[in-house]
Amino acid sequence: MMLRHKWQVMIAAALLLALAGCRQPTQNRELSTYDDLFASGSWTTQELSYWRQEIDLDRSMPDYSHLGAYPMGNGQVFALTGLRVPLGVIEDVLGPTYQKTQGLLGSYLLSVMVDGEPVLLPHQSTAWVAPGGVVHTRWENRGGLRVDILDTVPVEVNAVVRLVVVSNRGREDIRDLALAQTSSLPRAERVDDDLLVTRGTTRVRFGFAGTRAQIIRKRVVPEPPEELPKRLQPLGAMTGGLGKVQAVRCRLGRLKSGQSVGKIAYIAVSDDEASERASLENIERQGFALVESGHQYWQKRIEGTTQVRGVPQEIAQFLTISKYLCQVQQAQAGGFSPMHKYSYRWIRDSNGPIKYLLDVGDFEAVARDLDYHFRVCAEKGEIGNNVQLNATPGAVPETDWSEVPSPKAEIASFVILQNYWYFRHTGETQQLEERWGYLRRCLEGQAVDEEGRLPFHGDETYRFPGYQLFDGREDITDYVYLHLRSADSAFEYVAAAEAMAEMAEALDKGDEAREFRQAARRVRRVTERYYWQRERGYYAPAMSDLSGERYRYPFANINLRPLWIGYGKPSEQRQVDNVLNSLAHLYRPKTGTARTTPACGYYVGMTPGYLLSNLAAIDHPEAAQALEGLLGAAEPSGGFAEMNTPDDLPSKEVWGLHRVRPWEGGINASAVLQYLTGFEPDAPARTLRLAPHLPTGCADMTVSNLRVGEARLELRVNVKGKTVSYAVKCQEAEEPLTIELLASAQGESLRATEGNYREHGGYTRSARARFGRAHLVVTNVKLEAGEELEVTVEASGYVPLQRLEVAEEPFDYAKVNLPSGGALLLTWNRQVVDEVRREVEGPVRVMDTRIAWPAEYLRSALLTKGGRPLYEKLLLDTTGFPGAFKRAEFWTEGAGGEVLREFEQAGGRVEKARVTGAGKAPSRELIN
Repeated sequence: MMLRHKWQVMIAAALLLALAGCRQPTQNRELSTYDDLFASGSWTTQELSYWRQEIDLDRSMPDYSHLGAYPMGNGQVFALTGLRVPLGVIEDVLGPTYQKTQGLLGSYLLSVMVDGEPVLLPHQSTAWVAPGGVVHTRWENRGGLRVDILDTVPVEVNAVVRLVVVSNRGREDIRDLALAQTSSLPRAERVDDDLLVTRGTTRVRFGFAGTRAQIIRKRVVPEPPEELPKRLQPLGAMTGGLGKVQAVRCRLGRLKSGQSVGKIAYIAVSDDEASERASLENIERQGFALVESGHQYWQKRIEGTTQVRGVPQEIAQFLTISKYLCQVQQAQAGGFSPMHKYSYRWIRDSNGPIKYLLDVGDFEAVARDLDYHFRVCAEKGEIGNNVQLNATPGAVPETDWSEVPSPKAEIASFVILQNYWYFRHTGETQQLEERWGYLRRCLEGQAVDEEGRLPFHGDETYRFPGYQLFDGREDITDYVYLHLRSADSAFEYVAAAEAMAEMAEALDKGDEAREFRQAARRVRRVTERYYWQRERGYYAPAMSDLSGERYRYPFANINLRPLWIGYGKPSEQRQVDNVLNSLAHLYRPKTGTARTTPACGYYVGMTPGYLLSNLAAIDHPEAAQALEGLLGAAEPSGGFAEMNTPDDLPSKEVWGLHRVRPWEGGINASAVLQYLTGFEPDAPARTLRLAPHLPTGCADMTVSNLRVGEARLELRVNVKGKTVSYAVKCQEAEEPLTIELLASAQGESLRATEGNYREHGGYTRSARARFGRAHLVVTNVKLEAGEELEVTVEASGYVPLQRLEVAEEPFDYAKVNLPSGGALLLTWNRQVVDEVRREVEGPVRVMDTRIAWPAEYLRSALLTKGGRPLYEKLLLDTTGFPGAFKRAEFWTEGAGGEVLREFEQAGGRVEKARVTGAGKAPSRELIN
């Protein structure tokens, strides 16, 4: 109450000043003290302690991979901190819209000055004030000088509002103390006591509220240690000279021992002077109260979502901050977007926030995003990969969706699935009727070939990290090439077609439902026939449309897709085999993470989520280690980078440097909640399936506010030895819900020892035990509001938990399976194949150079074990395109050249394949 009273007094004082005239000069020392703001029990002291970072520049230098980004935003202004030294630099600023129209708006350094010189305080930290929305940065030195900064972007103003508290904990007074702000943007203009920088039409004005500030030109950037990486220096190129810059200075004068003083700094973003003036007046009027307002907004919003208690705090805090990281990257108009150096509403990137926010019950945020994407696409007359974030679509125009351009694969399926996930969580159908033509076009517009196969879409998840590493001269040899037929696109197409059938039935569109199911069956049959590798026990991620060759290496984000996307079910042995056999070449048991391919240890940020989701779905004991791996792969802030290194750290050398991404973070957080609860709602059918797991070291867990349509439920799990007790309470519901609970525990069998499931129409049935875990299904339980299912199960018999088997030998690509005799053609181009077969007598066999096969595979095609040639000649089409993830030197001094020389020495001929229609010149690859 003391803190609130103090703020009320200050607000009243500020209001009197405002009535007398905006920005009247005041004394620079009258505001709140450290003890007021950080009193015991205050919200300002409630940090997410497991997701903080701390550095000590007296001991060692941080690097980019070990720092985390802490974002703030209100849907119009976005910024983050934590990635530069000193910690607390505000960067990645966008506004007054999340759409990047003028580029990023620079970095903003707050510095503390003593005797006219900037001071670098070596001990620094960044942490979330729970539950997010306010970031606490602290600087300290051994002499007792401390600076605490609380940063937020309140809903009420388009500005970063910074509460800065300077404290003297030393024995001596500090004379001539000051604060200063400066920007990395050049050509700052003085406006009153502030500085204004512009980029295009966007205005960024920064200064201090309620104080007499000065505009100075001198050195305000503290000199960083020589060992500090350039990427971490506070204002980039500006820092290099450490010379004089234009800055706003707020003098604090003498600070006695034991005293502290607080100030409000701000970075206001606008498109015109009127809105800028409104923000500044609001900041002057409310002052510190805006910081509390920022906290209260996010506190209220997150309290309305699913809550998990009893689990280790690292997990509970991770789930909380993941909600915020998804929500804060939603633009005011509705679109989700990755915001660290990005912008736009991307179809694929929206999977994470949509999936996770639906799981935790923030239906309203997801509804805004889906409606926004639909309306912008309708207005543009195109279903593109991305749409801008600042559109203002009106009424939906009459649209012939059958003529609208749409994506050829993958992301078109995700448009359908995003709407389907919303349908399954909420049970709503009104929006489906309005969007039906748009959704139907997303399926019908896909490029299904005459065989029933689909291409890759051609963008990440796949370009990162392999393409960037290869372009950076890294030795990437087994990455999937995108100009092939894609198993992944097929998995998504089938899931989307089946989703369309289910939604069509909900809309009484029976004929269309049958049509969609037929399309799904066709592509599923082809997918199982072409991509399933019976001899290896997992799906080939891609195949050639020229030669029929399969890309044989497992690829994490493709082989872990079928269960995650709903193409397959964990009860199907083939799906279990696909997970285990592909992970045998990808999984790293020591870290609980997975490589992208057998040779590529780098991975995109959502791979840990796919891994955990799959292992949780099949109830493999290794899921507990994968949970630890997922948490360990996060940034210190709890977010996830676009790309991680083989050391499970955010990348710092190649493309993929972007942080706190809602796509990756949402998928990963959804996987953690899936592991804890097995939450699978079907709101249209008013059913819910649960399959809980307790993390290692946890004996009791409560998950409340699980939403299924309008209903809300609570799940409790308690473990004592071999006994597990479950309770599912229906807290709110308009109609009864049918519950299915999968109980599991280590042992040979599981039986119910207590329970009231029969009272609610339920019964139990045994389920298959595997991996050392026994299962019992409690099903058909019907609960009304206020009713509760209680059941206790007990495991009997000892069975050791199985570890995930990892291949000890290097990956064996195995031999070519082609008839011998005649000529062998190496090409990527169907035109070359057709021309060569017309001109060359005798049989011509084809190997597709878009498949990233190794040199040993080529040798097995050309030569017997004893070295005898299997073909008369080899026709090479490698001049324009050396092959997938192969450089030109592969065919000269590299491993491919060695095979060619061996073939020639054995009596074979090597010739270049030429196309008559192209002037006898070697063909060249065309990259779309």
